[in-house]
Parts: sequence; C-alpha cells; structure tokens
Amino acid sequence: MSFVNVQRKTIVWAGGGIALLVILALALWPRAVKVETATVVRGPMSATVQDRGQTRVVDRYVISSPIAGNLERIPFQAGDVVKAGQVVVRITPASLTPVANQQARAAVAQAEAAVTQAEANVGRAEAQEQLASKEYRRVSALHAQGIASQSDVDSARASDQTAVRDAQAARAAAAQANANLASARAVLLALHPGAAGIVELRAPVDSRIFTIPERSGRAVAPGEAIMTLGNPHEIEAVIDLLSQDAVKTAVGDRAFLIDWGGDHPLPGSVKNVEASAFTKISALGIEEQRVHVIVTIPDPPPTLGDGYRVQGRIVVWSSPAVLQIPIGALTRFGARWGTFVVENGRARARQLEIGHRNDEAAEVLSGLREDEPVIVHPSDEIADGVRVSKQ
Repeated sequence: MSFVNVQRKTIVWAGGGIALLVILALALWPRAVKVETATVVRGPMSATVQDRGQTRVVDRYVISSPIAGNLERIPFQAGDVVKAGQVVVRITPASLTPVANQQARAAVAQAEAAVTQAEANVGRAEAQEQLASKEYRRVSALHAQGIASQSDVDSARASDQTAVRDAQAARAAAAQANANLASARAVLLALHPGAAGIVELRAPVDSRIFTIPERSGRAVAPGEAIMTLGNPHEIEAVIDLLSQDAVKTAVGDRAFLIDWGGDHPLPGSVKNVEASAFTKISALGIEEQRVHVIVTIPDPPPTLGDGYRVQGRIVVWSSPAVLQIPIGALTRFGARWGTFVVENGRARARQLEIGHRNDEAAEVLSGLREDEPVIVHPSDEIADGVRVSKQ
C-alpha cells in the first residue's frame, strides 16, 4: 500500500469522524422553544367591574283609591299609553253617613287650628332667633374691647345656636301642619266628589300603564293600589355588584349596558351607589354581599322596557397612556408578578410591579420598557436562560 493511499484513507476517516461529531452535536444541542410573543406598548387602558342587573322606570306612579267605594271596570290594559290629566279610574263612593261627614269636617277644622298655632310658633321662634343673634354680636364686640369675658361670648353663642335650631324646628312643624291640613281637605273632598257622586282619578303625567292587578269592577278600600304608571322613556338600570366591587365605583363613573338584546352597548353613568348591602345566595349556594348601583341611561331604545335583564359594565379607572402587557404574559415568581422577556434569543425572567388590570391587559408600573418583547402564555419548558424562537 502506497503512502498516498494511506493518506487518503486517513483523510476519509477523519472527515467521517468530524461529520459524525457534528451530527451528534446537532442532535444533542438543545432546540429553541417555539413561543408566542407580544410587545410592551403604551396606550389607553381602563379597568371595569361587571355584573347582572335589571332596568326600572325612574318615576313610577301608583294609582290607589283615596276612599272606600265601588271601582268601575277599567277600560285600559297593561301597555296602553295615557296622557297627563286623562281619567284612568272611576270610583263610586260608598254610602256616606252623617257621622263620617262630621268627622271629616272636624278633622279639617282641627288641622286649620294646628296650622295657625304652628305659624305663630314660627313667628315667635324667628323673633327669638333675631334677638339671640343681635346679643351674640353685641357680646362679641364687647369681648373684643376687653369688657366681656370669654364665658359671656360662649354663652351668647350657645343661645344663638339654640335659637337657630328652635326656629328650624318651628318651621318644620309648620310644614307638617300644612301637610296634615291638605290631607284632611283631600279626604273631605273625596267624601264630596260632586253632583255626579263619582271620584275620577287621572294620570299625573304622559305615561304607559305597567300593571293592572284586576280590571274588573269591584269594591275597593282606601289606599288600595289599582294600577301602576310610568314613563318608559326614562329608564335606569339597577346593577347588583359584589360589595368589594361596589367600593371601587363612584357617582359619575362611565357605565355601559351590554347583553341587553341590542347589537351595541348602551352608554350611561353611575347615578348612585347605595350605602347598604344585602345578602344574596349565588347559584353555587354561596352567600354574597351585594350592593345596588344605579346607572342612568340617557337615551334608552324604545324596545327596552321595565324589569328587563341586562349586564352592567362600569369603568372604575382609565388612563389615556399606560405602559401595559397582555394579561397572558403575566406569571408568578413566588409572591410577586413577573414575565419572561426575549433577549438575544433567550427567555429572561423579569419581576414586575403591576397596577390596574382588566380581562385583556395589565398596567406595568416598573420592570419593563416600551417595545420590549414578552412571552405570552409561557409553557413549563420556559425558564430563565432557555433558548426561544418566535412562532
């Protein structure tokens, strides 16, 4: 065998060995994990709370009988539209007795006397209020000159405040006396409806009839509800929020009604957050403390009625420019939030300080810069330093 042939075989074997080593290295070299990435962006963001509720008419009017009598059959049905001042109910009073008539007149006279006495008390209290105010100013001036003591000033101030409260109480008593007089006169008028002997109840505003418990003619008692009216164009929504969500809301917050049956959300705003919570049992049998949050709907569609089921979404926070990442990019590093950032083809763990969150994104307070790529929905293969490649 010549030297040339030996050399050739050596080169062939060496080349084969090198090729084999390269193949083994490639086979054993860790492959990059395919990942889905997103970019850290700065833009508008909002946080919301959401729950179910139902609509209700803002102003609801209950037509009830002012007297005992016989109700004529009601010619309307639920859903009918009535005009302000239109007669909706007619009642024939029960037979009157001299005793009932005399009692009604005596009640009016008694109420008139109470009004006279209350107005006199108002005059006396207001005069005392003016006198106490003058005395307080006089003593204060003397104190400024070093003539009156501080205790004299304190006594005059207390007398002035007491006189103010007494005048307020007298005016409130006068208002109550006038209300009692109006009630007594209304009863007397109901007992004497006129020559025809019929009491006619009229619609207070342009409205629609919501409920009529019974249309048939029958005997009615004083205060018995006959029908319910309301303006269907003035509707609000009552959203039952969990108490921990209700504390985040405030009057004036933007709100939207969704899942109400239309193809677009209805805008509104929070009108009131009730101060008292109530207990409600969830579908899973868990006791929940919930709060009624009232949302006004400025332009309700004509198809949305009273008592309709809706879903309320309330914006509790918003900002026009927030550094944020997709919610799926968040992961837990012990007790802190974090994410995986792609740097030079490798995943790098980064701890974050997170602010507000919603269903789609999280506000980043610190730990990231704008335009950095982060891994979304990292698998168990992802760890600090792992080679990754974009899908």
